[in-house]
Amino acid sequence: MTGTQAPAAGRILLVDDDENQLKTLAAEVTAALDGEVAGSVTTWLPDRTDDVERQFSELAQGATLVVTDYDLTRGQSGFFGVSIVAWCQRAAIPVGDYSRGNATNLPAPPNLFGFRFPPETDEAAREIKAVYGGFREIDRALEDRPSLLEMPSPASMLADMLGHPSAVTQFSLYMPPIGAYGGLADRLRATRGQSAGKERRVLWTYVLGHVLFNFIMRYPGPILDVHALCSYLAVSDDEADRIKPLFDGAQYEGPFSTLRPSFWRDRIDDMVETWALESELDYTGHLPSYRRALVEEKLGAALGRYPCPRCEGDRGGFRCPFTKATVCERDDCSVGSSGWIPQGADLSRVERTFFDETSPMLGS
Repeated sequence: MTGTQAPAAGRILLVDDDENQLKTLAAEVTAALDGEVAGSVTTWLPDRTDDVERQFSELAQGATLVVTDYDLTRGQSGFFGVSIVAWCQRAAIPVGDYSRGNATNLPAPPNLFGFRFPPETDEAAREIKAVYGGFREIDRALEDRPSLLEMPSPASMLADMLGHPSAVTQFSLYMPPIGAYGGLADRLRATRGQSAGKERRVLWTYVLGHVLFNFIMRYPGPILDVHALCSYLAVSDDEADRIKPLFDGAQYEGPFSTLRPSFWRDRIDDMVETWALESELDYTGHLPSYRRALVEEKLGAALGRYPCPRCEGDRGGFRCPFTKATVCERDDCSVGSSGWIPQGADLSRVERTFFDETSPMLGS
């Protein structure tokens, strides 16, 4: 497969060699879309008689997102989803794996150009919809504002697109070396000066969408999902519904925001600072617990602490992206790991127990 496909066509291609599973996932994705975003769902069941590369290349034309099972050997001996992933990455088509029984919780260097959807079809459909809609939203933004494509860096493009130019410095710390990804940097350089051209827009949609979803929104830093917000405030995840309304003014509403409520961390800080100026509470000497106290005062009720055998849920402030636990900066609670977490994710730390158990297996 050669060339680059435009995401504007608005189509999701689902691939599986299990016909019943494929039909179930297609029905779930179609139901999740429910007319909220324009698009169609196409399925492909590889067959032993297929010329798989030719058939897939034809089906993938114009796809916004491809979702594939990992093991496709029922239809073709030796045929695996990794081949589809490689084809899609060469064509700058977002691609994800929803394989059943193939998940791992072991950390790895953050993977820019890949998605792993949940194995349950209803959860997978919801996430597929969010990823699909997010890439379409980025594509439309770049089409409507071609001047974004001439900005000096991907971080500045993304920060300006999201209406949050102050985030550019921290976004830049998330950016991987694009040149390490199969000639992508050369392809982008070849489109320089073609700001209105489809090729340049599609390539940058591909890059910016992956950086935003796989790095910035996965590893807490400038943007926090609602459970990372709970960690930031040192409260239990069970309190998410109680604290969300307080931070409506800090809500992130950009691409991929339909997946789960998320918030701008600097706007949260501005709100908490205002509450502190209005409050007579004494500073506790530890910011996360002080934030919690201010939020409790604002709500007029106590909030549950997160479970922690070391500090009884008093400290917090950080989130482990692997165990989904709230942690603090104590050495016996968590560690920072530049190899496992992007540099810009300054509110992400690895839970100490998980790190000690896992790092010997990875040679870390």
